[in-house]
Amino acid sequence: MKYIGYYIVDNKNQVLEVFDYISNAEKFIKDLPDYLENRKVKIEKRICEEYNK
Repeated sequence: MKYIGYYIVDNKNQVLEVFDYISNAEKFIKDLPDYLENRKVKIEKRICEEYNK
């Protein structure tokens, strides 16, 4: 099954976190410590493939 994921990505394209909802992603960015702010963090909307463990 596919779903939309909101990826928190820095300027080096490293994924910091993934969320189901945009509001959770925005809250995560707002609460980031100051030392991460200079990494130009952004939210990318991507289609994800769900997997079973």
